[in-house]
Amino acid sequence: MNCKEIDLNNVISFQEKMIRRTLGDTIELRTIFHPKPVKAHLDESMVGQVLNGLAENARKMMPRGGTVTLQTEVVEVDDIHARVQLGARRGEFVRLTVTDDGLGASAAGLKQMFQQMTVSSDAQSGSALGLALISGMIKRRLGWIEATSQHGSGTTIRIYLPVASTINAQMAEVAWASEIILLVEDEAAIRRMVKNVLERACYNVIEADTGVQALALWEKNKLQVKLLLTDMVMPDGITGRDLAKRLKTSKPSLNVIYTSGYELDEQSLEDTCKGAIRFLHKPYDLRKLLEVIHETMTPSSTRTTPEPARIA
Repeated sequence: MNCKEIDLNNVISFQEKMIRRTLGDTIELRTIFHPKPVKAHLDESMVGQVLNGLAENARKMMPRGGTVTLQTEVVEVDDIHARVQLGARRGEFVRLTVTDDGLGASAAGLKQMFQQMTVSSDAQSGSALGLALISGMIKRRLGWIEATSQHGSGTTIRIYLPVASTINAQMAEVAWASEIILLVEDEAAIRRMVKNVLERACYNVIEADTGVQALALWEKNKLQVKLLLTDMVMPDGITGRDLAKRLKTSKPSLNVIYTSGYELDEQSLEDTCKGAIRFLHKPYDLRKLLEVIHETMTPSSTRTTPEPARIA
């Protein structure tokens, strides 16, 4: 992931044509930029994915057209806000606010929006990121999302991210920021592609092309590795199943996702996926991979109730 210090004002200006195309002809886009540079430590392509997903979510809520407003600010989050809003922390933050004057949503409707991995778009655009994936990406960049909506009165989504000058200090304070995915795949092209997709979704990834190399990486990083994503068949005699068994013996809480191009019958699949282990058949859709990883690494208690959502 190419994270660097960026000015959110400049990135939104650059992405404005794409956002307008996503919104369509019946929706007006209005931008309100903070008068000074709004510096955050982000990957520009990730920001583009988030903006496109938010625009598509807004478009779905505005069948009769209307106005979407994007606003950037630098704000100070105080102790009261941090205590009231789950996931919030005190300090200086960049805030991106997306407001629409569409249909709005009930409490149940807003909750459902935060459970959507993707939002279907037109035939050309395919699908955009849903609020569940957007929320996960923002959290992995040490931020959080707040949302308010009222049926018939539109929706407001606020994204908070640390200002660039504080990112290193905040990374040190938040333990889950160092959680790692161990990717084990012997086909170099697939490994590079998957690693790139995961890093653009703000996951920390270490990679190995054999079971032996994976074991060496595990010894150095076992405390931080939260998920093993491994092919089941590898060239050095250590299968993905063997690898998972050894690692889970050392760390029972480790999440595991197997991938394979070989078909498994129903009984083999059931035996393989015992103990909350997931399986993806190759070739798999990369967006489906992100969905499965999100579901695997997010506790069910926080998946069913979207923590960032605030209901007006």
